[in-house]
Amino acid sequence: MTYKDCDKPLNICIALNEFPNELIDRGVAERISPEEAEEILNIANEHGLVNQALYIDWLKGGVFNICSCSPCFCMYLRAFLNYGVKHHIVKSGFKSIIDPEKCTGCETYVESCIFNARSIVRGKCVVDEERCLWMWFMHHFLSHMSSDVCRGQSIKWL
Repeated sequence: MTYKDCDKPLNICIALNEFPNELIDRGVAERISPEEAEEILNIANEHGLVNQALYIDWLKGGVFNICSCSPCFCMYLRAFLNYGVKHHIVKSGFKSIIDPEKCTGCETYVESCIFNARSIVRGKCVVDEERCLWMWFMHHFLSHMSSDVCRGQSIKWL
């Protein structure tokens, strides 16, 4: 399933904690295994989608939804990219660190950032921390994505 002129997959939101029960009862969701959830996140990664934790209960410490978004169908990403509206988007707490000794300046990592937070300066990738709103939340996905995107293995996530 896609949205209008967008070629990105849509049916990839993941409800967590008690939230899925309500959605399943209403017939708008189905129960999936952890392996199926991981596959959904892999599909999102392959399509360059941004994973966001939505509907966070700060008191209980729970996340109720993981949404994998693209600017072609996500109003929150579009509002940020087009108008600089940030209050719907929360940074993940991860930080992208580029090892200049290993960076080859190939630009692949630059092109993969929808936030335009990466650029090549003097032949090396640099990250604009102000624009970097990376929302990935699972370290093994970050490591996997980094190896796919950066041939020189110059990226670390803190």
